[in-house]
Amino acid sequence: MTALPPLAFVYDRHLSGPRAQLAVRARTCADYADRRGWEVGGWFVDTGDAALTLNHRPNFERLMRALVGVEEGRVRVCLVLDWDRFSSDRAKRDILVRRLVGLGARVETCFGECVVPGGRAGSVVPR
Repeated sequence: MTALPPLAFVYDRHLSGPRAQLAVRARTCADYADRRGWEVGGWFVDTGDAALTLNHRPNFERLMRALVGVEEGRVRVCLVLDWDRFSSDRAKRDILVRRLVGLGARVETCFGECVVPGGRAGSVVPR
């Protein structure tokens, strides 16, 4: 039996203004996943005030539910352009990344930086 390719879920946030930059980030993530042979399982973008909060990000919550629903044994990835797509505040970013890793997903940027499940306890997301 052939192993299924990793399944990537792309996350972003967009406070306000023109969405052209959001489209560029989405294309960059799609290209990154394609170069690695990953399937993209969904796109999740929090907008407006939800892009700034820590505990009320409806689409981040949807992403976590989608990760949990992936068949057992398949590699799950939360892909972001860069770490600031979670938050520019490092403490908030670390909390969000740890929530994803706690679900067994690896978290990766389009610059090849990643945090993997089972890594060193308390590991911090690179700057």
